Amino acid sequence: MPSKKLEAQFWASRPILSHLRHLANCKGQSPWPLLGWSIVRALHTVPWDVCYKSTVGEQALNSLVGISGPTGSGKTISYKLVEKHLIFPDNDPKNPSAQTWEDTVPPGSGESMPDSYVTFEPKKKEGEGKTKSPSKSGVARLSAALIWKHLNHAAVFFFDEVGMLTSRNSRQGSTLVEYLKEGWSGSPFGRALANGKGVVLPQDSYRFACVINTQPKRAGVLFSDEAVSGGLQGRFLWFDVTSDVNRDLVTSEDVEPFHIPTIDWSGVRNFRALESMNNAHLQHHWNALDGLITESESHVLLTQAIVAVAFAVLDGRVELTEEDWQLAHVVIEHTTKTRKAVEEALAEENRLSAVRDGTRASVKAVMTGEALHEQRVEQVAASIYRRLKKTGRKKIGRRDIASASREYIDEAESFLDANPGWRPPT
Repeated sequence: MPSKKLEAQFWASRPILSHLRHLANCKGQSPWPLLGWSIVRALHTVPWDVCYKSTVGEQALNSLVGISGPTGSGKTISYKLVEKHLIFPDNDPKNPSAQTWEDTVPPGSGESMPDSYVTFEPKKKEGEGKTKSPSKSGVARLSAALIWKHLNHAAVFFFDEVGMLTSRNSRQGSTLVEYLKEGWSGSPFGRALANGKGVVLPQDSYRFACVINTQPKRAGVLFSDEAVSGGLQGRFLWFDVTSDVNRDLVTSEDVEPFHIPTIDWSGVRNFRALESMNNAHLQHHWNALDGLITESESHVLLTQAIVAVAFAVLDGRVELTEEDWQLAHVVIEHTTKTRKAVEEALAEENRLSAVRDGTRASVKAVMTGEALHEQRVEQVAASIYRRLKKTGRKKIGRRDIASASREYIDEAESFLDANPGWRPPT
């Protein structure tokens, strides 16, 4: 299979991809955001202590997804379609004992994200009776006072509108974008407060995902100088809701649910990189050392590896294949194209904003000049009025007015003639 597949070949290469393409066609949607949500949901089913392992190290199977498109174009419906038409092992109604999916989490701030993973449930002291049982059988404690809320230490955060992220990130002291980067990397997650409170999740002890719906021109918070320099772009998967929409194939027919295979995770500790993947990681590492990698490209290869793992999981496997890696490359090509389109939209918006700001500044400068001129005319009019009142004359001589103000005499006299009842302020 070629490294760059035509999109028709891509969507026909596996049953899950054919299903997403068909589902999108029937509903008049793009298949790409459906794939984005499928990747997030597939990784959510991977045990929290299973990672991706390559020659250069291990990477948490966490994900960041941006879904881009204009208002009303179907950004939110993509999640609803995946929830209704894809059955994952953690939400299979035929297997109630394995149902652990609890829907997405609407985050408040970056600092509150770690709180979504644990709940306060202190152990009873000796002699006070038995320890209170966890709310879910098999859920372990993080500490004596904290218990994991989810059996898989997992949470999927969802910003249905990027404006929520922008407003929260602009708060003084807010570090939400930094928390997105930490969550993707599997770094220690949280904060310890001076009063002893606060939650810090240990490194690689949790499964994290965050999906953000955005209009291209409103995605600035994700493309700020700080976000770019911190390598946020390479961590994100971007999906375009306007891409590959087949308007002629919309139908009212029901689409049968697609069942994602269940995987036996016994003894599985990681997804091992293929030789081609290891070679790519090493070359990327050498390029980074030589200063040949931009900030936006700094994490793209690891993101591609995470997508490859998701393709294996969607196929019911724990071993990676060359096809997984190549399919992931097609996804990265789409996400790069979408990201660049967002960047271009932001650049155009910034240009128009600069023009608007420049126009407003010019108007303000003109208005300020006019106001100063009128003020100067009135000052001279006041001087004329007081001089005439003091001397009793009907006309003043030019020498009665300071030389710097004589150019305003004619306008000041016209002003006094037009406003006979005017009096200068005291």
